[in-house]
Amino acid sequence: MKKINLFVVMLFTTLSALAHGVDISTIVLAEQDDNTWTLQITSSLDAFRKEVRFHFADTPYTTPEMFKEQLLAYCKEKLKISFDNDESVLLDNSFVKLGHETMVYFNHIKLPNDITSLKINGGVFKDISGSKARLLILKKGFERNPLMLNKNNNYTVNLLLKNKNFLLQEKEAELSNTFSQMFILAFGVIAFMLFVIFKKRNNQKIILANS
Repeated sequence: MKKINLFVVMLFTTLSALAHGVDISTIVLAEQDDNTWTLQITSSLDAFRKEVRFHFADTPYTTPEMFKEQLLAYCKEKLKISFDNDESVLLDNSFVKLGHETMVYFNHIKLPNDITSLKINGGVFKDISGSKARLLILKKGFERNPLMLNKNNNYTVNLLLKNKNFLLQEKEAELSNTFSQMFILAFGVIAFMLFVIFKKRNNQKIILANS
C-alpha cells in the first residue's frame, strides 16, 4: 500500500508540476500502513515565498531556515482538517523540502478509521489571485477522485465517506450538478449553432454548384 501510495503521489504531483505556476498547487492526504496519515503540499517556491513575505512582512526571513520556520507556521495556521463533529486534526511532525518545486510535509497525522465525514480547508495560497489547489485523498480501498479547491468553494470541501468513496456533501453536490447542467446546456447551444452554420454553408455550395 505504501509503495502504491508513493507512486500515485509522485504521478499526481509530477503531472501537476507540468502546469505549475504561482497559482497552482497540489495537496495530497494519504493513509499509511500504520494507519496514520501524511499530508503533502506541493507548489512553486515563488508561491510559498509570496505568502510568507505577505504574512511575515514585519519580520522578513533572512536565512533559509528562518523561511522554513515561517512557512511551516503559516501552513499550520491556514490548513485545517476536521472530521465528524468538527473534531480538529493536529498537524505536527512537519518539515520542508526546498526546491523550484517546494514541498511541505506533515507526518503521523491521526484520523480514526470509522470517521463518516471529513472537512478540508486548504487555502494556503488564497491571497494569490486565481489560485487553485488540486486535492487528492488516498485511503485504503477507497476510490481516488481528485478535487479542486478554489475561490468558488472558499478552498474548502465537506466530504462524506460512503460506499468506499469521498463524496461532496449534498449542498456542494447540488452546486456541482448545477454547473454540470449549465455546461451541458452551453455545449448543446454551441453544437446547434455550429450545425446551423454548417448546414447553411452546405446549402450555399449546392446553390452555387447548380447555378
